Amino acid sequence: MEELLDRPTELSYTVFRGSAAVAEGLLTNDQLRTDDWRRVRRDIYVDSRVLLDHGVDCHAAALILPGQACFSHASAAWLHGVDLAADYGDPVHVTVPPPGKPSGWSAVKVHQTLIDPGDVDVIDGLMVTSPRRTAWDLAASGSLEEALPVLDGLLARALVTPDELHGYAESRTGVRGYRKAEHAFGLADGRARDADASRLRLAILQQGLPRPIPHYTVEGPRGVLLQPELGWPDFRVALVFSRPGDGGEGYEEADWRVLRVHRYRVDREQATVVRELRAVLLARGWCP
Repeated sequence: MEELLDRPTELSYTVFRGSAAVAEGLLTNDQLRTDDWRRVRRDIYVDSRVLLDHGVDCHAAALILPGQACFSHASAAWLHGVDLAADYGDPVHVTVPPPGKPSGWSAVKVHQTLIDPGDVDVIDGLMVTSPRRTAWDLAASGSLEEALPVLDGLLARALVTPDELHGYAESRTGVRGYRKAEHAFGLADGRARDADASRLRLAILQQGLPRPIPHYTVEGPRGVLLQPELGWPDFRVALVFSRPGDGGEGYEEADWRVLRVHRYRVDREQATVVRELRAVLLARGWCP
């Protein structure tokens, strides 16, 4: 194989069509097969120095999608900076206008609906649904368990405010999914910083326990500030994810009862964790 001393400037740190690069004389077929490039899908390559993330998936899809396709749902959230919304290799979500729904796009999830021009942003050359429209799409059509961590992320990054979300839902009253969206928007909290904590918070609320405050600041002894994943200041109860070497000192001295939870239990033993939390809250004076 031919080795490249220098990558062509036009292809450095980019996603590109291999056939186009060869046709334009930027690479030969042998050079395309070197370790300088990674094949991400048929005829689509990326500079091997680029970190493989969902952005690579989106730019690869953009090379095969029609011009009216707009990145949406989890892909839009990722492009807006909510990294937990998608990983490399996850399906790329795009929305296209009716009437025709295209098919045959590998690893691309196509949604068919109209998008108001005011709900379209451009990020890194890609058309992307606005933060409020992205939140709506996720909340109105997806599962609450998947949507809530991303909604938290959009709020945490100040890409949209709670009032903007509720106003947007109100403006779409009667549209399919608006009740789901209103409910999800009411549960979202921009103080959350962790997808596991968001999912656990949802399970807690679904079981009728009082609403926690993500990362509530607890003042410990000697002015030390503690921030549990979830806090109930009315009952002085904190839930924290156990970390290696973390003894959790400070809560008891501040007269807070702390429930320490290993992160793996959020998915594997969620119901048990909620029961344990219920017992702690009852012991601290909560009355259902």
